Amino acid sequence: MLYALTLKHQILGRRSGDVGLISRSNERVERAQIHIENLSDQTWPLRLLESVPFSEQDDLNITWSANPSPAEENVDNRRGVLAWEMELAPGQAETIQIETELNWPEGMILR
Repeated sequence: MLYALTLKHQILGRRSGDVGLISRSNERVERAQIHIENLSDQTWPLRLLESVPFSEQDDLNITWSANPSPAEENVDNRRGVLAWEMELAPGQAETIQIETELNWPEGMILR
C-alpha cells in the first residue's frame, strides 16, 4: 500500500520545575513538532487539527504559541482545538511547531 501523505508528531522537549526567587511557582514547558509530507504526484488539500491544553481554574495559567499560526482556534466551539488549512503540492513538506507553558502556584499539585 502506498501512502500519499505522511504525518509525524514528535515531542521535542519537556521541562518542568520550580521558578522564581521571591514568589515561587511551578512551571511545565513542552515543545512539539508536526511534520507533514506529500509523497504523491498530486496536490492535496489538508485540514490539520491539534489540541493544546486549556485551564478551567484561576490558579493554572496556560499559554501556547504555534509557528505557523493556526487558521482557526477553538474549532467547532471546542476549547483548545486548533486548525491549520493548507495545500501540499507533490513532494512538499510542512512543519508546525507548538510550545505550551503551564504555570501554577507553589504548594499546588498539577494532576
